[in-house]
Amino acid sequence: MIEEMLARQTQRWQTAVAARARIDEARGAGPRSAVPALDEWLAPFRERDGESSSHLRSHRQDPEEET
Repeated sequence: MIEEMLARQTQRWQTAVAARARIDEARGAGPRSAVPALDEWLAPFRERDGESSSHLRSHRQDPEEET
């Protein structure tokens, strides 16, 4: 159940980032953010080779790395 909830939240986050990128593009600017983590998520939208938002990686840490 937790994995399903995390998957849904990740999808919502990716949808929100894509919407943010479209707003910046509509203003004629490349998608950027002063927040480093968000700027990293927006990076694929700045690329000109046509990569989609499906290439965004999750920022969720592996629980084993938190020790």
